Amino acid sequence: MAQELTPVLGVLPPAAGALEPFEQWYETVTPAEQKLAIENFLKVEGVPLRAGCPLARWLDVLEEADHAHRNQTRFVTAMDDPNQRKAHDLIEARRLAWSFCALYAPGRRRPEVDRSFITDQLLAADDLGEPDPTLRMPGGTFIMHFAARLQQAEEGRIRICGAGSQGVDLIYRHPTNGGVALIEHKERAYYKSRHRDLESLVRDVRSRVFAAAEGLQAVTNPPRGPDGNPVRTPLIGARIVVVGTSPTNEVAREFYDVRAPGDHSVMAKVMSRCERELAARGPSYSPHAMLVFCMAHDIEPTTMVSAALGRFINFGLIGGDACDEHWKLVGPVFQKSIPRDPARPAS
Repeated sequence: MAQELTPVLGVLPPAAGALEPFEQWYETVTPAEQKLAIENFLKVEGVPLRAGCPLARWLDVLEEADHAHRNQTRFVTAMDDPNQRKAHDLIEARRLAWSFCALYAPGRRRPEVDRSFITDQLLAADDLGEPDPTLRMPGGTFIMHFAARLQQAEEGRIRICGAGSQGVDLIYRHPTNGGVALIEHKERAYYKSRHRDLESLVRDVRSRVFAAAEGLQAVTNPPRGPDGNPVRTPLIGARIVVVGTSPTNEVAREFYDVRAPGDHSVMAKVMSRCERELAARGPSYSPHAMLVFCMAHDIEPTTMVSAALGRFINFGLIGGDACDEHWKLVGPVFQKSIPRDPARPAS
């Protein structure tokens, strides 16, 4: 029996459990269909495409790639910077289309996507200060991809928050056991990430981990007013910090790889140190888990694949409160959602 098209988007969804777009989906869904998935997402959510925004450039790249696909010509013809940028745009546009098709797959509850998330992030730019418009990328694509990975790992209820939700970007609710995950994501602009060495990457990751943890602390344990009551209703759920970055493969390896037997990676050392410092402030500052995810590596222009790298640090139960109980319920889903072999190189 043929796989059912996504009713909302009209495009084939990824296979159940697949966590990477290149796991068969790329082979069966053309760039034109990927472009259609993104366009139909905007139609479903009732938000028109903004002319001249980075996402519009990605759609143009998909159209160009489809022309090359239909005419059996090469999309990337050289290794120079303009071709590398085109290759990056194509890979990330395809990854975004995959994410939409996973989130809106047949039989799944549609995600709740705040309109301001679309207008202020997906249709905006990650760095308006970047003078070269071809180096500006859409915002919010990582959180869409992470939400899709969670759905692929274990289908649940997804809410992608917008401008009115400070301190949490994504809420995942387990379909059967009632577990809730509150995810705060911090990401550096693509081009700035590409020019960081290991030392500056570590500094940037630390600052973003602390910013995310402080945001989650504020929503799960809000301050109390003069009457002794919380100034707003607390959100109860496991606190998950996610940091997105886009270094070169060389820097990513320095960050993720274990250099000697019995040693730990730079990433593990940095995350553990952050956890200890946050825990010293109080239990509600400590995230239950942290994830540093690299999304845009050096690109191999023949295969047009850039693999995701990630490390997931599970700090377990730390506060003894209701949020800890939620981590027991949702933790296994997060373990399944990360890359199966995060140490493999982009291929």
